[in-house]
Parts: sequence; structure tokens; C-alpha cells
Amino acid sequence: MALARFEALIRGDLGVRRGRGSRPGHRPAWYWTPLGIAAGSAPAWEHAVCSALAHWAGWVGERDWAALRARSLGAAARGATDPEDERLVAAARLWLCFVDDPEAHGIVHRPGVRRDPLACALDSLARDVHEHRRCAA
Repeated sequence: MALARFEALIRGDLGVRRGRGSRPGHRPAWYWTPLGIAAGSAPAWEHAVCSALAHWAGWVGERDWAALRARSLGAAARGATDPEDERLVAAARLWLCFVDDPEAHGIVHRPGVRRDPLACALDSLARDVHEHRRCAA
């Protein structure tokens, strides 16, 4: 029951908003239930983690990756020295378990993820998911 509600939020009120053309933009940061208002802008790494997990569950397609790809590559190119960048790189690695993007794979796997504990946990999850998917194939 709770997963069904979360899926409905991800596909609906917490879905990707404001994009240019066919490119989506961002995911709202919060949803206020009493008035049904979704607002704010989730940081890129939160958007990436949420949408990668939703994609893994089959709730969203690859459209979110298109919105996050450029920001993820930028964070990797900067060397992931900032905690926000490091988290985004780790979340992008999780996304790359599900999408075929060899160019992004080469760039996103260059910097190390070692400083931020949350980024390290996300990176570990990405490695585990990659290993599980490879063994299942």
C-alpha cells in the first residue's frame, strides 16, 4: 500500500517539472498534502537517487536520466570534490546500472567517491546493484 502511494507521487505530484522541449528539468523537493502543493527544487543528487530507485522499480522511464546527465557529467568533470558533487556522481553511477551510456560511464567512473559518507553509501549500492544485475543476466 505504501509503495503504491509512493509510486503515484513519483509519477504525479513529485514528477519531473519544467523542462525545455523534450528535456525534463527538476523534481520538486517537497509535497504539502493538505493543499496538494508540490514545490521547491530537489538538489540534483536527491533527484538522481530518487529517480534511479524509481526506475529500478519500474515506475519511471529513462527521461530523468536525460535531465540529470549533463549535471552528473559536470560533477564528475569537477572531480567530485564537493559533497553535493560527490553524491551526484555516486547517484549517477546507480543510474548507469540501468541505462546504456558508455560515454557517461567512462566520465562518471573517473573521480573517486571517498569523502562524503552518504556518497560512499550510494556508491556501494551502485556497485552491489551492478554486480546483482550482471549475475542475473
